[in-house]
Amino acid sequence: MHAPRPLALALALGLFATATDSNAQRRPAQPAAPAVPAYCSDFYTHVNKPWLDANPLPYGATSFGQLDQINALALEQQRELLQAAATSPQTPAQRVLGDFWASGLDTAAIEAAGLTAIQPLLDRIAAVRRPGQLGAAIADLHAQGVPVLFNFSADIDLQDFSRTIGYASQGGLGLPDPDYYTRTDADAQALLGRYRSYVEQILRASGTPEAELSEQSARILEVEIQLARGSARLEALRDPRSAYNPVAVRDLARTYPRLDLRGFLRTQNVSADSIVVMQPEFFAQADRLLQALPLEQWQAYLRFQVLSAFAPYLGQAWLGPYFELYGTVLRGIRQAPPREVLLMDFVINPTVGELLGQEYAARHVSAETEQAVVAMGEQLRAAMGRAIEGSLWLGEEAKAEAAAKLEKLEIEVARPERRNDLAALQLDRADFAGNVLKVAAERHRQEMALIGRQGEVERRWPTLPQVPDVSYILDENKLVVTAAMLQPPVFDLAADPAANYGALGALMANQMSHAFDNAGSHVDASGTLRTWWSEADGTAYEQRIKPLVDQYDQFSPAPGIRVRGAQTRFENAADLAGLELALDAWKTTVPDAGREATQRFFEAWAKVWAQHYSEQELRLRVATGVQAPAQYRVNGPLANLPAFAESFGCQAGQPMVVADPAQVWR
Repeated sequence: MHAPRPLALALALGLFATATDSNAQRRPAQPAAPAVPAYCSDFYTHVNKPWLDANPLPYGATSFGQLDQINALALEQQRELLQAAATSPQTPAQRVLGDFWASGLDTAAIEAAGLTAIQPLLDRIAAVRRPGQLGAAIADLHAQGVPVLFNFSADIDLQDFSRTIGYASQGGLGLPDPDYYTRTDADAQALLGRYRSYVEQILRASGTPEAELSEQSARILEVEIQLARGSARLEALRDPRSAYNPVAVRDLARTYPRLDLRGFLRTQNVSADSIVVMQPEFFAQADRLLQALPLEQWQAYLRFQVLSAFAPYLGQAWLGPYFELYGTVLRGIRQAPPREVLLMDFVINPTVGELLGQEYAARHVSAETEQAVVAMGEQLRAAMGRAIEGSLWLGEEAKAEAAAKLEKLEIEVARPERRNDLAALQLDRADFAGNVLKVAAERHRQEMALIGRQGEVERRWPTLPQVPDVSYILDENKLVVTAAMLQPPVFDLAADPAANYGALGALMANQMSHAFDNAGSHVDASGTLRTWWSEADGTAYEQRIKPLVDQYDQFSPAPGIRVRGAQTRFENAADLAGLELALDAWKTTVPDAGREATQRFFEAWAKVWAQHYSEQELRLRVATGVQAPAQYRVNGPLANLPAFAESFGCQAGQPMVVADPAQVWR
């Protein structure tokens, strides 16, 4: 039996009512319910419809929004800067950038060079004669700036912020999530099969005979699967406490004898009494595998690791498969961008990006803009201080710790204070891969020189100045705003302060709030890794944001797709907290602001999040993301703010007014 179609059923019921109700003509007409204004129904669409209509999802893209448009502008600004550096460099830094850029555009020279630049690395692997020499070969590759099997970097010591220490962390996998290697569902198995195909394409391009491809790829994949089984899951990596595992250097030989980590440190010119082994289980697994698996298998694996690492910098036979996997399959980019965009995205920013960032910030951010944003940051700090003092859910001890942490919070705008100096490099415009190797080796050398430094330590940003971003660095208690973010509609020096506070101010306050939420509660004011909330503080915070879970569970961006309130609750709370704090800071700065100015504040927040998604991307983000889709980063927090309803005249019962609003800091 077929179920009646809804439209046919509705028509049938309507006809039936008309035919049988003889009193219908005599009943008084019922007043129609007043129409809900668009801004009280779906504020996101009300504000962003003109932009969304004028900027459809580009062909081949899985998402596109206002922030992507800012990033596209930043890429064009970088291209212009690099082109100028290539044609008429004015400084040593511009000469390095120009030579690197020119070599990356010379595809004929890249094709002709083949594997020439990295052949010494491949020869070093081939020279290993017995398993006991593998550790030394791995160390030599790291010293050339090519990290294989694991990662090793310098960063501040989480137990002593006055010194820099070495951090050894898990690595060695070609896929971004260890679970991709161990899951048995159809999607994961399909991706693993696609990855094996990529391995074979890279080996084929590098001269492996066709008859050996299947065996070689199977052996390489076996190494990665075994490493994945010893790797920490991604969710575990988010807890800073679980990854801080200092090990005395004198104990490394006993704990990981086959990795020869003491010899590794000597090869990197690192003199230290201890390092942090962030995932001990991974290193124990790697150490076991160095003995358990045949030497030839390890050589095949290491050779492939080097080839894959350099695939973006080689000819089309390597670049094509690389982009197909890491661009199309994993990032959803259906169509390769122009060579210049590809070069900046995959090459320039990951290698000489810090050098480029300094040039970018100097050219595109005025001193007046930087000063205005710093001043905004101080207003937000003051608002955060008032919120902490008036908090009804933090205990007195936690309030004191939060106030001390707020006082020590650093705010950096446009560019980091840390400088990465590559200006002395001598690059060859005819040797792109060779230039990449030179840059990688020099960056690694500088990184290793930081380890063991006491006193003034080098600090780094999580992103580059030329990439639009606002972020909070948990272990440094630092709020950073990149140069590329200081563009409309996020910030405009000539704009209404209401718009600047509603956009950039709310983004900054959002990130600032992380210093004092569930994540920030694990690092205290002195930078020590400890939980400074009491159990009661943690329970009170969860109760305070619990209404957001139920609210966001009701949001459905497309048929069959629902936001996961529990999964996104912390970021949803940060969105609400950011708006609470930014609104307070702005109103303190402009105390006589009226209703229309307040409306512009909220409109500015909405404009930041204008965003298109493909259905595939939307499903992926809802399934795996910790942030709600863009529409609900607007409607969700605003519906919880009485100031929004007051400024637009929205009434109880309308979609943009929550009956029992959540609040974080107000």
